[in-house]
Order: sequence, then C-alpha cells, then structure tokens
Amino acid sequence: MRRYGKFVRKAYINEVHRITISFNGRYIMTTKTKRQQVTFKIPKEINDRLEALAIATRRTKTFVLEEAVSAYLDYNEWQIQSILRGLEDMKAGIVTPIEDVIAELEAELENCPD
Repeated sequence: MRRYGKFVRKAYINEVHRITISFNGRYIMTTKTKRQQVTFKIPKEINDRLEALAIATRRTKTFVLEEAVSAYLDYNEWQIQSILRGLEDMKAGIVTPIEDVIAELEAELENCPD
C-alpha cells in the first residue's frame, strides 16, 4: 500500500489471479491475468540497476522484468522467424547473387558522407 498525500492506493492479488487496484477504497481497475512464478538469480549489479529503474519509473521490479523479458522474446522470436523465412526463400531459389549485394553496398558507401 502506498500513500500519496491523503490518498491511498493499494493493489493485491487474490486466489483466482485477479489483480485489483483500489484508490481510497473505490475499486478502479480489476484485471484477470494467469500468472506463474519464475525464480532465478542475477548479479547484484543488475539487481541494483533493476531497482533504480523501478524507482525512477515508479513501477515494480516485477513490472520492469516482465517488460524486459517480453521485449527480449519479441526480438528473438522475430529474428528466428526471419532466418526461417530466409532459409525457405533459399530452398525455393529466391536468392540474390553475392556480386549484386556487394555492388549495392559499395554504392551506398560511396554516397555516405564522412
């Protein structure tokens, strides 16, 4: 429970995985989310950075970790899917000769301001 002047905000999770946030006794948001607990160890330096970010953003460490894991998974899933599509293109004969790729890159480098 946190106090903001005369206001009180609290959040709790009940047995059916319902997150409820109340503001001065009035319920303002309830969401149903199935959640599972994951436990792992991290170096103290990363934990310190995590705590600092949570404080700076006025979020919980759990929120920050969920966002970080989600972003990591999104990026890596996208990367794997892109690789698989490239392999499918290669098997289907949809390829660009290396000479064309090199020529395109060299043309871009010539137009690049230094």
